[in-house]
Amino acid sequence: MVEKNGVVVFAKALTLAKNKKFKVLIAGVGPEQAIMESIFKKADIVDRVTFLGAIKNSDMPALYKKADFSVLPSFYEATSITGLESMASGLPLIGTSVGGIPYLIEEGITGFLIPPHDAESMSRKIDEVLAFSDEKYIQLSQASVMRAKLYFDWIVIAKKTEKLYLQVL
Repeated sequence: MVEKNGVVVFAKALTLAKNKKFKVLIAGVGPEQAIMESIFKKADIVDRVTFLGAIKNSDMPALYKKADFSVLPSFYEATSITGLESMASGLPLIGTSVGGIPYLIEEGITGFLIPPHDAESMSRKIDEVLAFSDEKYIQLSQASVMRAKLYFDWIVIAKKTEKLYLQVL
């Protein structure tokens, strides 16, 4: 939980969300946690947020299974491993339009892009996703898994890398 990951903006977005019927799990540690906790206390939503601390990579799949969607509030990012893992687990993404995140998310198909540093946009998108019908959620979930498999599976990446090397040679 560091500044570049946009977690404070995420905390503010949760306080702005109209639909308070959410439970948020936050994995990781870092200096921004204290600021987030303060924001949650002021908004009286501490009971809706659980800080899990550091989570081993091997334990992440079980955590993704507990979620309905994933939020990537980063200010800058290469290719987000969290985003890829979320998609492979069938989670729709809400992510900022920075770095490699727009390459992961197909707008309206696997998730949604929002401007960085914009708590209001993020809160509106969170409200929208929380209001989805089961049918819409299943469509996004299936599309996320499919995109992860078609474009980001390690076998696919290895074949693309090999092809590139062969072209260079």
